[in-house]
Amino acid sequence: MVLLFIAHLPFAMNPHIANKAFALQSSSQLRTFLLLAIPIWLHPGNPRVGRPASTSFDGAELKTDAVIPLLFAEIFPPVVAGFLGIAILSTIMSTADGLLVSLAVIFSNDLYRKTLAPIIHSRKSIEEIDRTALWISRLATLGAALVAAILAWDPPEFLAVLLWVGVGGIMSGAA
Repeated sequence: MVLLFIAHLPFAMNPHIANKAFALQSSSQLRTFLLLAIPIWLHPGNPRVGRPASTSFDGAELKTDAVIPLLFAEIFPPVVAGFLGIAILSTIMSTADGLLVSLAVIFSNDLYRKTLAPIIHSRKSIEEIDRTALWISRLATLGAALVAAILAWDPPEFLAVLLWVGVGGIMSGAA
């Protein structure tokens, strides 16, 4: 259990999760945030239950990634299962949106506006630099979405492989 906690600790450094912590109005809200976030992270619907649940379907050979939607379809009435499926897709879209926005900010604000623009464009006005940064953020969003689509076109056997590659990248960047 301790190793599982240590292995999942880097998820707290994901940009789309850090944005939620940065949105807190004061440091006193951090305690409430953690008291809510940790139990929600540990909820029973967490994908870590996928492999044990996959053995409960009469010997059907299932991918771990497909177990939770199938579990919803088997346990709940179709309307409830549909809403739960919508909830899962909504969280996926929200996470993808947060990651794309974070990547756009990294390229346009951190790399261009704060690092390269003062060196390259010392005579440009702030408005021109802002317009260029806006275009860079749009191109970065498009580029990241294309890379994601290419990776998703032929996914590995388990999507968890891509997840752990991303976590490793975040840990490498933080280190």
